Amino acid sequence: MFSVISNHIFQDGNKRTGLQAALLFLKMNGYRLKNTLVKIEAENQLLPTKGENANEILFQFTMELASGQINLDQCREWFKVNVEAI
Repeated sequence: MFSVISNHIFQDGNKRTGLQAALLFLKMNGYRLKNTLVKIEAENQLLPTKGENANEILFQFTMELASGQINLDQCREWFKVNVEAI
């Protein structure tokens, strides 16, 4: 996800493609995103959400990744805490 989105390998659709590639990769390897996601806040802290649904957090994470606000290590950490075995 990080490489597809950050490197803008396509003229259009990098965020959609990167997200779908990540979700497919997880599924093919027996994992999925948790129902309750944690988001990255200031100071690179991962915080539990308060009243936000998973889709909003996933959208925010993808947009922050695309804008360069999230580096590779933060992306890895986000997936580490937001993924569970199927």
